[in-house]
Amino acid sequence: MVLGGTMRDLCPARSKLVCRRKVLFLIDFLIGLQLQREYDRLLPSLKELLKQEPNIGKGSRKTKQGFGVSQAFETWKRTIE
Repeated sequence: MVLGGTMRDLCPARSKLVCRRKVLFLIDFLIGLQLQREYDRLLPSLKELLKQEPNIGKGSRKTKQGFGVSQAFETWKRTIE
């Protein structure tokens, strides 16, 4: 196999369709492996964030209040002007 070769270099004329299917399958397989590695790498940190999320959400709701309708409207008017 020649690195940087074209499909014509990889596939003989008599079996182009079969060869193209094999090449596409190989590309799909390699992309799948790469995605699985990324998933395995990110999963532990995502699980940690998921554990911390309920605590973060409850604490922020108690200490912060959102704008009421009139306050939100006044803020929106000021941003437009």
